[in-house]
Amino acid sequence: MEKPLWFVFPFVFLLALTAQADEGQWKTYTVADGLVSPDVTTIFQDRLGNLWFGTRDGGVSRFDRENFRSFTKKDGLPGGAIKQIFEDKRGYLWFIINGSPEPWAKGLVCRYDGKRFIKITERDGLPGGVSDAALKDKSGNLWIANEYGLTKYDGERFQHFGDKEFQQFISVQSGTDGQIYTIFESRNGYIWLGGGPRIERRGGPGRMRQRELPFVILYDGGKFHYFPLESLKDFPSSAIYAIAEDDAGNLWFGGRFVLLKYDGKRFERFDSEKQSTAEEDFSRSLATSATASPGEVLLTWKEPLGPTGEPLFVVSTYLGPGPPVRAEDSRATTRSEPHDSEVESKDYRYQHRMVRISIDSIFKDSRG
Repeated sequence: MEKPLWFVFPFVFLLALTAQADEGQWKTYTVADGLVSPDVTTIFQDRLGNLWFGTRDGGVSRFDRENFRSFTKKDGLPGGAIKQIFEDKRGYLWFIINGSPEPWAKGLVCRYDGKRFIKITERDGLPGGVSDAALKDKSGNLWIANEYGLTKYDGERFQHFGDKEFQQFISVQSGTDGQIYTIFESRNGYIWLGGGPRIERRGGPGRMRQRELPFVILYDGGKFHYFPLESLKDFPSSAIYAIAEDDAGNLWFGGRFVLLKYDGKRFERFDSEKQSTAEEDFSRSLATSATASPGEVLLTWKEPLGPTGEPLFVVSTYLGPGPPVRAEDSRATTRSEPHDSEVESKDYRYQHRMVRISIDSIFKDSRG
């Protein structure tokens, strides 16, 4: 049986690669084929084999291997970017929908029973009626996290876990606008939450303001355990965005300017100063006095220069919103190398750029 691989190219199209014999065959799908929007944010396959494509423009398309059927506001689907799609034990589909592309935007929760879309609210049993993060556990239960705690849906009813202590911890740790950014189930069935202060833009896309500290919360099925991460007091603008577990049972937490490992007893912090490599030392020598602070990485690349001394091409680095760039963060050095007949000039310009890292996802491969 053929098992296609699906690739998303934002703002352009979808590609499906089907393995047949020793060669792959590509099939391109666009809006002309019935896709509701070319900007796909998530892909999900239901138990019947249908593929669901959530988009940033507030629509979702179902593909039955032959035709697309799209759903939008006209069909009752709330507007906003489709962030996640789940299927519960009854076969109903759940959509987490962000009304804003900002990282702190809270998601609306909507359920599709095959006939109509139903927005889930507090009256249904979801405190706050919003989702900061959601997952489907190994037993098929849906978990929705927000500032009010954890809510589990077992296919029949909602069950809420959380109290004033939960809300107070987030408020004290990350300010009144602290938020949960990620949720993860470890192998033992425990639910882990990561979060931190809300990120706010001030004075344009290149400037941001943050307050307080990140946090980690563990729910072991009976009670909550709170980790304030006081060791990160030197990282006032950090937040936990990703959680993963390795083969040894260690939990890894990544976020803005930080990577942590938890071995069940303590958190160990990894940063660029502790993880220096030969390549980084070489880059530092090229960049003369450049020094990487914790949570920073130094990038180095070379651009060939033409006869007039101008670069034949320029490498552009995209840096997301963050602290203002220091003057010493960008440097250029020039050196000559053996002449290549295919290149007009033997001179190269080395560019160096200091960037602040942000870990958005952590995955474990088949080798652990």
